[in-house]
Amino acid sequence: MISRPCEDGRARGDRALQNVTPFSQEKDEDAVRRRRARGLTWVLLAAVLLGGRVLHAQEKVSVWIERLAAEATRDQARDKLRDLGRKAVGPLVRALRHPHPIIRSESAFVLGRIGGTSAVTPLIRALKDKDAEVRKKAAYGLGEIADVRAIDGLVAVLSDPNAGVRANGCFALGQIGKPQPARALVKALTDADESVRNHAANALGFCREPKALPALAWTASHDKSTGVRALATASMGHLEDARACATLIALLEDKQYLVRARAIESLLVLTHKRRGYDPRPKSASRRAAAVTAWKNWEKKNRAKLGTLTARTPMEVYDWWFGKPVVAPKPDPASGGLLPRDALGAPPVTSDARIEITTPRDGDFKRTKPTDEQIATFAGAMKHFEAGRFADAARGFEQCIVAAPAWKDAHFNLALTLRRLGRLQKSADEYRIGQQLDPRDAEVYNNLGCLHEFLGRPVEAETYCRLGLAVAPKDVRVRVNLAGMLHRQGKLIAARGEYEGVLKAKTLPAGLDASLLKVRLAECLLAWDKRARAAALLDEASAKSQSARVLREAARQCFRMRRFAKAKLLLERARGIAEDEAETAWMLALFYLRVPEPKLHDAVKAAFHAELAVTAKPRDARYVAATAEVAYARGEKTKALELAEAALKLAPKSAAIQRQCEKYRKEAAKTDGG
Repeated sequence: MISRPCEDGRARGDRALQNVTPFSQEKDEDAVRRRRARGLTWVLLAAVLLGGRVLHAQEKVSVWIERLAAEATRDQARDKLRDLGRKAVGPLVRALRHPHPIIRSESAFVLGRIGGTSAVTPLIRALKDKDAEVRKKAAYGLGEIADVRAIDGLVAVLSDPNAGVRANGCFALGQIGKPQPARALVKALTDADESVRNHAANALGFCREPKALPALAWTASHDKSTGVRALATASMGHLEDARACATLIALLEDKQYLVRARAIESLLVLTHKRRGYDPRPKSASRRAAAVTAWKNWEKKNRAKLGTLTARTPMEVYDWWFGKPVVAPKPDPASGGLLPRDALGAPPVTSDARIEITTPRDGDFKRTKPTDEQIATFAGAMKHFEAGRFADAARGFEQCIVAAPAWKDAHFNLALTLRRLGRLQKSADEYRIGQQLDPRDAEVYNNLGCLHEFLGRPVEAETYCRLGLAVAPKDVRVRVNLAGMLHRQGKLIAARGEYEGVLKAKTLPAGLDASLLKVRLAECLLAWDKRARAAALLDEASAKSQSARVLREAARQCFRMRRFAKAKLLLERARGIAEDEAETAWMLALFYLRVPEPKLHDAVKAAFHAELAVTAKPRDARYVAATAEVAYARGEKTKALELAEAALKLAPKSAAIQRQCEKYRKEAAKTDGG
């Protein structure tokens, strides 16, 4: 039997098409159309059914949202909407724009109970709603969601005119539990409403920001509300800062049971001990013995625990970012205040704050240097003392190569590099020393001074505060911090540091207590403490033989309108050989600018201005003073010439630029006339 050859698909298809009649082809096309129609019908039916369900669900959500307006159905509507979860979020967000304020406020509340980040932005917008209840519920809702994006909006709410809104804002910030809003919460501790202070004190414990500790310590001891004091006491424990122990031990003797209970709870968190303390009223005798044990323990461990000074919330708030005090505007009648010394408010200590030292015993035990290495170290110190800083740097580098953990070699090398102008390398060496010994306050002190020189005030202040944290009694660190704050215009913060320095039993060599008192007096004037400032100035200048102290005291007296006292101090400074040109310059300006006719004397002003210029003819300030004298005497052409000469010496001086501009305008008017 012979088989037929196999046909490929194309051949079969061609034969099939040849065998199809017109009638059968039309029949097949009708069948295809019917099948497509049936499929489309089913698709449309499914879409209608599904859409109906969606519409029904949306209609159901809308019904429950409308029921939020009625008090009788409100609780049930809240629960139903919460159970619907994400399905209800979209309609509730839209309901935040509902014309009925109750529906807006309840929608914000339910959104908080449901949670979800998609509601955060709408709720932040709701914080600006015109209705206080809406703002209140929006703040609460953001607290329930606890999203960090809401922090800025909630901080703004703390100044809301409604106390309930402010209280819920504090609650929400506490729920978020981040340190960023702690400064605003510290300010809220001064709120007139007790509920706001309650929530602020509680929230600060969750923020975990140790900078708030002094304000919490003050609130725990001084607030008029027992509840606020108790919450502040509890928050001190949440911060887990051992400096709070002394304040908490003092609160163990508080009259209120609630405060005592929170104090021992916080001490338990910090020390894991109760020492037999019982806060209940029935245990008075037993409690007294326990308090004595606590005090003895704190006295024994004070150096390890650290010290804490309680400060009012507003003091802490102003200190936080170092709120600058705006300088008072010059009195128009006086023609301006007396200027500062040449460098503004220069540091009260020299640039080389710490002398080169020999290695400490601890360094020797760790690095075990050989006799040869010790000789290299000693030779490097001799080079440093002789001013051969390049040779000194090479010697200290050899010590570090031989003993990398020799921290005094790193420290001395950093100080030597600072003298050579290699500032970044100097900072790197200080940081190595910091890593070798994190409790070396001298390293933090020099790092702070170095960063201030580099124009980094924030880093400089941070390093000095770190130095105080490891060595609270180090006067050098504290006085340098005070000077930094003072130069930045942070007089409120500088006041506390100056007071701390003046309380020290002994001051480092070269530190003038009289000058510190003058600086403190300037800070007190920022608080309008005029009587105490005047007493400090009189005390500082009474026996001082420093021309700088007398000039600075005179400047403060001039500012306080104690003109006769200012003149007396400047005349005393003139009799001291130290920096006579500076004193003559200030006397010239005094006689020109003093508003009292009896003291105003243009002749004496000209005499002292000439003395200053003769001593230092290249000092632009002195030349500008002679120009001011000439202008006051009516010699306007000469005044302009002198002012332009001063501007050539100091082209970037804004004060001299203004002086020149003023004299040029006067000259133009004269020429025009």
